[in-house]
Amino acid sequence: MSTLQASIEELAEIQRRAVEWQDGPMLVLASSGSSRTDVLTCRVARILTNSADKRFRVLALTVTNKAAAEMRGRVSAFVPKLYKRATIGTFHAFCEQVLRQHGIHIGVDSYFEKFSLDADRVAVFRDALRKADAMGRSVSLDDERYLGWIDRLKARGETVETVKSIDCEDSRIQWLFRLYDEELRHLNALDINTMINETCRLFTTYPEIAKFYQRSYRYWLIDEFQGTTKAQYMLIRSMATHGFRNIFAVADDDQKIYKWSAENLQQIREFESDFDPNRLHVSTN
Repeated sequence: MSTLQASIEELAEIQRRAVEWQDGPMLVLASSGSSRTDVLTCRVARILTNSADKRFRVLALTVTNKAAAEMRGRVSAFVPKLYKRATIGTFHAFCEQVLRQHGIHIGVDSYFEKFSLDADRVAVFRDALRKADAMGRSVSLDDERYLGWIDRLKARGETVETVKSIDCEDSRIQWLFRLYDEELRHLNALDINTMINETCRLFTTYPEIAKFYQRSYRYWLIDEFQGTTKAQYMLIRSMATHGFRNIFAVADDDQKIYKWSAENLQQIREFESDFDPNRLHVSTN
């Protein structure tokens, strides 16, 4: 018996049902201690094993580098010869890969700099404020506090074009948003949220590129769905054009350790509305 098969045999029956799910959308609600990572990694490895003679790939996205590294390690141990057919990583890592290959279609230079550190982003914002001050705009170092607002707006999928229509209590947010975005472009740089939004724009503008990724990645798995941002869900939806449905999402429904916000709950409902998934509640270890 292979290591993979032995691991699957150790799972509870409800967990094996999730691992062995075939085609179509699935929403797995899994509480703490239900071995969500085991379910996800066994599912990836099982799909690869059952399609050893195929060329399609499997896409597994999560929200943290730590979780991605753990999943990669487990899948590699299960199917070392097939592991290269799996792309396992964070949303922003996947988007970086997409934009370096296809971003030129929407004006994104493939050699863009990635700014993920807070210190880098603060430095960009300070430079933008200094330029605005030199042009006679009323700015101050206190405006740095707006960077958090900008991050939250970008995480909601807002762009320079859409932020103009937002009803903000402080009108400065809108023009500072644009100021920061323009400085990033001047530096040929993207931060994490901007990478996700630009990839979403790419798929929306060029649906044939989204279809290319559907053909390349026949199965998608999303870990920690309750922790995804609105922009990350918009990315998934924009990539799943023309009826793509092989999306397997896992959400932690343990209210004791993770209280869903209204926005997270809304995304769960949108996923159910958009894809009409089967639901499976995994509560046993």
